[in-house]
Amino acid sequence: MKYIYSRQNTVEFDSEQALSYTIENLGEYIGRAFESIVKSLIPDLYRAEKIPLLPERVGKHWGKNSWHQGMTYEIDLIGESSDRILVFECKWRKDPVGPEVAEELIEKMQYIPDKRIKVPVIISKSGFKANIPKEVLLIDLRDLKNQLDDVCELFSDLLGRRSVVRAEDHVDRLVIRHIMTLSPPASND
Repeated sequence: MKYIYSRQNTVEFDSEQALSYTIENLGEYIGRAFESIVKSLIPDLYRAEKIPLLPERVGKHWGKNSWHQGMTYEIDLIGESSDRILVFECKWRKDPVGPEVAEELIEKMQYIPDKRIKVPVIISKSGFKANIPKEVLLIDLRDLKNQLDDVCELFSDLLGRRSVVRAEDHVDRLVIRHIMTLSPPASND
């Protein structure tokens, strides 16, 4: 709703401009929704042994780069336990993730002022290119869909198979719900 509400005049009076704006900014909204969906699936990824620990706390992380004056960094999600930190990079884009994304994540991990062991995890909609460093855990959309299929199967069993719950429907509803509740990007108008 926030997305529509903030552009209500454009939607009402210039539908072509509204459509153009939506197409130009949709990737940003879906990217944020994807991060939120990944966050909600972390317990399932742990149960499926895709990640090595079930974090006690999960959230975004950002800070100042102590190595380069005035530079800041942002990490999509971190999952903390008493001895380790999962450092997540979530990529919702049409091209497979390459080694440069992994190397950037490994570099950003060094900026986190914490002595715990840091484990890099990249989750990608479109898979991965070759030569990603071995220490990076890789999770793609198929892995996420498998987790959703398992959750949907459980719900179908609980409902006594009266209605079949499909993972695709669940993902669509999650993405739409998150897009509708996100604030629009800052306007340069």
